Amino acid sequence: MVDEQGKAGKEVSAPDERVTASVTALTDQIEKQLDYIQSILKLPEPGQSAMEQSALIADLEAAALAHDKLIDALIANNAIAAKLGMETKASEASVRKEVARGAENASIYLEVVMIQLQKLRRQLTTLPNNEELISKISVTEKHMQSVANILRKRAARMSELGLDSSGINAQLIAATGAITADIFDMGVVSGITSKFFDGIMNWIADNGARITFQALIFVIILGLTWKAAKLGEIVASRALGTMKVRLTQLLQRMIVSAVRSVILILGLLIGLSQLGISLGPLLAGLGIAGFIIGFALQDSLSNFASGLMILIYRPFDVGDVVDVNGAFGTVRHMSLVNTTVLTFDNQTLVVPNNQVWQNIIKNLTNQTTRRVDLVFGISYADDIEKTERILNEIVDANDKILDNPAPIVRLHELADSSVNFVVRPWVRTEDYWETYWSLTREVKMRFDQEGVSIPFPQRDVHLFTQPETTDK
Repeated sequence: MVDEQGKAGKEVSAPDERVTASVTALTDQIEKQLDYIQSILKLPEPGQSAMEQSALIADLEAAALAHDKLIDALIANNAIAAKLGMETKASEASVRKEVARGAENASIYLEVVMIQLQKLRRQLTTLPNNEELISKISVTEKHMQSVANILRKRAARMSELGLDSSGINAQLIAATGAITADIFDMGVVSGITSKFFDGIMNWIADNGARITFQALIFVIILGLTWKAAKLGEIVASRALGTMKVRLTQLLQRMIVSAVRSVILILGLLIGLSQLGISLGPLLAGLGIAGFIIGFALQDSLSNFASGLMILIYRPFDVGDVVDVNGAFGTVRHMSLVNTTVLTFDNQTLVVPNNQVWQNIIKNLTNQTTRRVDLVFGISYADDIEKTERILNEIVDANDKILDNPAPIVRLHELADSSVNFVVRPWVRTEDYWETYWSLTREVKMRFDQEGVSIPFPQRDVHLFTQPETTDK
């Protein structure tokens, strides 16, 4: 009414006591209504159903709307009082107090809702298919969003009244994750940083001693596991060395490595359990990762499988002379992935086990004895019996040739340019090449001494000419 008279141009500078009393009474009434609204608000409780949570949201939004209207009415009433020349400092202070109190209550309300939402989400990890829990989380998220919107409006009102709202803005950013222009406010940045470090310090204060003790136990377990793995490796090596059954070096190394790896893995799992890490999800994750890695490393796994077949069937061992996939030499190293061959001209060849197992494997030293196959040719004009006698004498004179099986010296082939004899003595495997070279040298020298010729390929060329004819 007074405001309408002022707008109509009537004098309101000297109101009577009734107008002043009305303005003062209205201020008191508004403040009582604000107190009542704050008193009837209820905080959410963990045991409430989704329906009860929805009712709380409706009550909260209605109360917030009424609160904002009362604040607007109080500000308007103060403006009227100022026009009437009344003292408004106390009333303006009351407005700021009510706005700050409303923002503080909304902040507490938001913190409670956030804590409840975190608890519900933790419960969801253990009960992922609980429909009631999922519904509660959805309603609580809406609840938090409603409170955040109310708090955002009250923070803006605080800024209009010159009140510090940096702490509330920091809380809103932390709660909703929404980055606004308030982030550039140093007060907001300081509030977020302070809250972050306060959270870290509180966490350290609550869990520091326990985490330190668990970490110490974890380190001790790892140290003991490393020692146990070394001891297990030594024990396994000695046990394999005393076995009567001969095992390949690859199998021995694999068993020793497996013993060491099993001890290390068990120790690591025990240590992780002491840190409070759940081993079930970890093992499941490792299984999925193993499947993906196995799919990506198909060729390597093929080599690994071939290595297992070589390990089981033992076609050769370290130190054997082999010819595998064109690699001819001594086996120097074997693993489940590849085989290392040192050629006789000192080249190192690394052959994937897949190529070894899928090709013909020649093991030249697997047997204790070996036959030397030699072929010597003489001309058709030489004496066959004399040649046969010379070859038998050479074989009998060589002390590296074995009597059993008996050596063979036979006329083998009538070739195009020579009469070929085969000489096939048996020797110990380690004497093969020495015998091969010495017999070849001795035969050449005796043939030269006895006048037996070793022919080489010859070709006769016959030229036919026709007489010239004279034309008549």
